[in-house]
Amino acid sequence: MNIIILGQGAIGLLWYRALQHLAGNSPDIKVKICSRPAQQATRQTFTFTAFSGLSEQRPLMAADNKALNECDHLLACVKSYQVKQALEPVLPHLNADTGIILCHNGMGTLTELPPEITNKRPILTMLTTHGCLRTKSRHIRHTGQGFSDIGLVSGQLTTGQKTGLTETLNFALPQVEWTNNITEKQWRKLAVNCVINPLTALHQLKNGQILTGKFDTQISAILAEICHVAKSQGIELNPAELEQIVRDVAQATANNISSMRCDVLAGKRSEIDYINGYIHRLGQEQQISTPENTLLWQQVSAL
Repeated sequence: MNIIILGQGAIGLLWYRALQHLAGNSPDIKVKICSRPAQQATRQTFTFTAFSGLSEQRPLMAADNKALNECDHLLACVKSYQVKQALEPVLPHLNADTGIILCHNGMGTLTELPPEITNKRPILTMLTTHGCLRTKSRHIRHTGQGFSDIGLVSGQLTTGQKTGLTETLNFALPQVEWTNNITEKQWRKLAVNCVINPLTALHQLKNGQILTGKFDTQISAILAEICHVAKSQGIELNPAELEQIVRDVAQATANNISSMRCDVLAGKRSEIDYINGYIHRLGQEQQISTPENTLLWQQVSAL
């Protein structure tokens, strides 16, 4: 199986390292990474610090146009607002059967892609809870063991293709499971992100600090709006169950800094448009009031 990684952020390099390690023990697995033309001319490396604390340097094997044409799956690990732009230069070189796996926070990127992409090839979503931090350029640290769900959101794959892909990813970075209800799981993850990301970014908190009781009323209101909007899309969510999931995630990652807070601290664009902003836009389309999510979207955007 040939897999190419698109994106050299923390998650992209985490998956690249995991698949590269697997490929070293399995001749049937090949992995390369997309890079800028200037980088392809020189030998590039990156530093990986494992969850155990051990560090190693790994080579970055750049994918050329021939490799793109031969790849079975393109794993796009970029920010939600980068998906369309990042895919544009590589799409002409992919073969017609190459599957595209989207791995990012938030929702709404699929509708931004042209129909000739979404109608003619398999599009998958991967949701991961692994923690990973880019400490500096081409240096990442695996900060938390997690799991990943993968599922099809557009197009078709055979049962054998689903099994083969899931097994390969699971051998590389466990645990990975195939799910047929990936859209519902996307909504559950979106609900968690709609609470933890903006609250920690706006109030400069670690994840666990949203559980002090100060935000309880606001958290309930945020989730109630999400459940209402989700129902308009045919997704049934339980507010009490979602609140427990949010609390469990915040507790399990109590000392972590959310990706949105990292972006704000670094002066970078956040993914708020695809998190609370996604709820705001769907609410407007369905004539559903979402004052809490709309306010959070506006406040983080203003940062």
